[in-house]
Amino acid sequence: MGAHDVRPFWGRAVLAYGGLSGLIYATGVLLVFGFLRYRGYELNLLQVGWPPAWSDFGRAQSQLFYKRGQSALRAGQINEAVLSLSIAYERDPENGPAGLLLAQLWQTTQPALSDRIYSSLLRHPRDDGMAVAQTWCGALLRRGNFQQIVRVAVEALKAASSPSPVWELTLLEAIRLSAGSELEQPRLPSVEGLPDTAKAVLDREHVLRTSLQPGSRAPALAELVPAAPSPVAVYQIVTSLLLSGHAAEALALLDRFGKVLDTRTLTSLRLDGFAAQGWSELRQIEIDALLGASPGRPGVDIVCAHLIRFPDTALSTRFFARIDSRPPPLSSEGASATYAALFCLAGVEKNASRLEHYRKQLESVSGGSLPALAAVADFFLGKSTDKRLGSFLPFLPAVSNEVAWSLHKLNRKGHFDVPANLIPRSP
Repeated sequence: MGAHDVRPFWGRAVLAYGGLSGLIYATGVLLVFGFLRYRGYELNLLQVGWPPAWSDFGRAQSQLFYKRGQSALRAGQINEAVLSLSIAYERDPENGPAGLLLAQLWQTTQPALSDRIYSSLLRHPRDDGMAVAQTWCGALLRRGNFQQIVRVAVEALKAASSPSPVWELTLLEAIRLSAGSELEQPRLPSVEGLPDTAKAVLDREHVLRTSLQPGSRAPALAELVPAAPSPVAVYQIVTSLLLSGHAAEALALLDRFGKVLDTRTLTSLRLDGFAAQGWSELRQIEIDALLGASPGRPGVDIVCAHLIRFPDTALSTRFFARIDSRPPPLSSEGASATYAALFCLAGVEKNASRLEHYRKQLESVSGGSLPALAAVADFFLGKSTDKRLGSFLPFLPAVSNEVAWSLHKLNRKGHFDVPANLIPRSP
């Protein structure tokens, strides 16, 4: 056989074997594609058959396990949800929704891991970065980690494109609670990189801490209030006056500048001022007006937060009777937060029967048993060896931030360390 006969033979052989290999590869790709689609992977043929696109497999796997985690969570299968979400986040750390959900599930049982995920999510530019920071602050608030809240709030203020009163107030409250006591001078964060409005909050807090002392005469309002007071400035000065025992001056300032505040904040501060003055009748009138004919979540939340900050058994008893006569519907929006607030107020009052009642209501709202609430009730009743509020409040994720701040402020006064029969019931 000559060379001219061999060359066509090898050409036909290469073509035949190449075609067969291509056919086998295409068949394999189709089989793998069909199998992956059957298992729920959202991939197209190009991503399966084109080797440079195989890096998409990790992201597809992450999405698959994220959806499985969501389904398990809806079914109440917490362990399965945590496992699926852990795999989803491990396969693709860029899967923010999976990471956020996993951090929320871990914030009670694995707080260090939860914080690590939140921190990682915020290190990467995200459209929902502020929402992630707010969720993290909510978790930190329940655990009582105020120093970390200060750090998160500072970074959020630096990243904000415009002044953010919400973050300024968060920073203010965290700074105050991060101090060892109400009278201790807190350590203020560095102002470098902060917007001017946030710097003003820190400067004003320093001035207020040094000029307002319990038992001393309050400075003239003209010396405290800026020429054009912002809502944050008015709130900061009023609460400073209340903390230092100058309730009359605080109420006078509210009468002059309260119009710059939203209705919810103004009402809360008025109630606190009345409590500090010992004006129970005015407190009751304000509470009745706030609740109206049918108590709803906003009013219940404000009243519970106030009566937690300033406990008064007589007012609480009347408030509970009002709720008993027309209880908020268990199916209403925000019912979990409403009944969590009522549960906490019953705990502050150390009322075992009401704690049990609202525990059952919370279980009805959630549609399942909540065994951790028994431990929270024991804490409120002084039956727990662990006296740290931050060890138990995370078991009440539905409780509003306003109620959570109020609980920590009351805890600052040592309320939960004192036997029930020794707790003063009027301010």
